[in-house]
Amino acid sequence: MIDDLDEDVIKVLELSQEILELIEQNIVNFSAVESETIITTNESIQFFLEQDNTERALSESVNLKKYLLKITNEI
Repeated sequence: MIDDLDEDVIKVLELSQEILELIEQNIVNFSAVESETIITTNESIQFFLEQDNTERALSESVNLKKYLLKITNEI
C-alpha cells in the first residue's frame, strides 16, 4: 500500500491537480493523437502508483505536465 505521507506521492497528487486543470481548460482543443497520449500516460501513472513505484509515477507525472504545457502553448 502506498504511504500517504510519502513525499513523492504528495508531489504526484499536486501534479495531478495541475494536470487536471490543464486538461479541463483545453480538452476541446486536443487532437485525437494528443488525447490518446494523455490517456496512455495517465494509465502509466496509475499503474506505477499501484505498483508502489512512486519515483516512476512522479517522473511520468512531470513528463505529462510538460507535454500538456507544450501542446497547450501550441494551440
